[in-house]
Amino acid sequence: MMIICLLTFTQVMKAQGNSNLLLAWKHIFNQDQQNRGPNASVSIDSANLISVCKLIDKYGYPTKAEFSKYANAPWLVWIHSRSYKQKELTFKMIQEGYKKEEITDEQYLNYFLRSLYHYKFCISPKRLEPSKQNIEKRLLEINPREYESFLYDSIKESLASVLKYDDLINKKIIGKWGSSRDANGARYLVEIIEFNNRLFFVKKTVEPLLYEITGFKESQADCFNYYLKHTVHDEYLELNTNGTLKLKNENETFMEYGSTEK
Repeated sequence: MMIICLLTFTQVMKAQGNSNLLLAWKHIFNQDQQNRGPNASVSIDSANLISVCKLIDKYGYPTKAEFSKYANAPWLVWIHSRSYKQKELTFKMIQEGYKKEEITDEQYLNYFLRSLYHYKFCISPKRLEPSKQNIEKRLLEINPREYESFLYDSIKESLASVLKYDDLINKKIIGKWGSSRDANGARYLVEIIEFNNRLFFVKKTVEPLLYEITGFKESQADCFNYYLKHTVHDEYLELNTNGTLKLKNENETFMEYGSTEK
């Protein structure tokens, strides 16, 4: 009888703990989804990222069996983080979800690794068949640094350094370009801007992505090369006197943009 009572008490305490944890994941999930669109708050996204890391540190990655759709809160918050450094420092949460099979091969390769690649190289890679071989290939291409634990001071530092395009009140637009429409009818718009004596390459997505330009030089009589941070394959921008802008390296052109300025 005593054993049965103890077991019942333990189950009740566990259920109460899960109920509180459900409320926590539900709160983060709802806050993340409400904080989208052109007026999304960087500070809310930053607070959510720290909260998710702390919850996973203490309780592990949530499962859909226990928390239904609110178990998606960690990866939703991660996908909305605003820089490669943030994503790299917190990629451990995505790996944990993948190991627990809460994230499928397809999601891991063509959503999360694709996002990591996009933020690192300024381009979106082609979608691949979700095989173990392709996952290993993509991981080798990105070569993210592995962290055994969440480094909260480094995460907070990366959050504090995020620049939001709409907040750069005194930015100067150096030029605007647009790509040709792809097979789906999508057209990609980009800018080069100056802010506080720093140059940035901007991809005009729903939440514009900023990549700092580390330097430039005149390589030929008719073009300038602009070098970007966080490149492994030596990607750079080539600006030609005819107005075209190319994202490329020595072997390949990834995207070509025409000037949209009149």
